[in-house]
Parts: sequence; C-alpha cells; structure tokens
Amino acid sequence: MSSRGLAEHGNPEELLQDPSQRTTLMRPCNALSIAQACGLPRETVRRKVATLIDRGYIYRSGEGYLYLTRTVGDGFEDMTATLVEKLIATARRLEALLADQPTRLGPLRLD
Repeated sequence: MSSRGLAEHGNPEELLQDPSQRTTLMRPCNALSIAQACGLPRETVRRKVATLIDRGYIYRSGEGYLYLTRTVGDGFEDMTATLVEKLIATARRLEALLADQPTRLGPLRLD
C-alpha cells in the first residue's frame, strides 16, 4: 500500500506504529537519505528533523526511520492565510509608495 493508501485509511498513526503494517503503508527514510536526496548537509537535516519531531510533524521509529504523523498538516492552512494577508498588505503599501514615482515610461501604475 502506498501513502495514498494510508490517506484512504485516514492516516491512522497506530497502523504506522505496527511494524508489520508500517513498511506496506509508507517507505521509511532517515536523515542521511533525506540529506542525499536534497543535497543538504546531514547535520542540517538532522537539526531540522529534530525540530519537526519536537513540533509533532514526524516521528522516529524504534529502528530510527522517520515517518509523517497524521497531524503533519494541522495549522498550515491558518499559517498560509496569515502569510497571504501580510503579503497583500505589503503589496498595497508598496503600491501606495510607488504610485507617483516616475519611471522612464511615465508614472508607475499597478492597476
């Protein structure tokens, strides 16, 4: 079963905790394989993994493999909405600042 199959089961973490189910639901990885796949230093990945574990996004099995938790996406929707609101506010401030600035082609218009 793939990670898609895991989603079809509602991402039950208890299935991932069961060693007989885990490898059929998700392929395991570790900090070294992530570092190699991303081209990042292993120590950087190790620190990031520790942060993700602390935040509850991933967990490390007894064998040392890393897996996503079922709550990995919680909070990202609110965070994205907040970032978009801040981006729009910044764009509006820039528009106001630049509205009357002359350019070689005339006044800058953002409409």
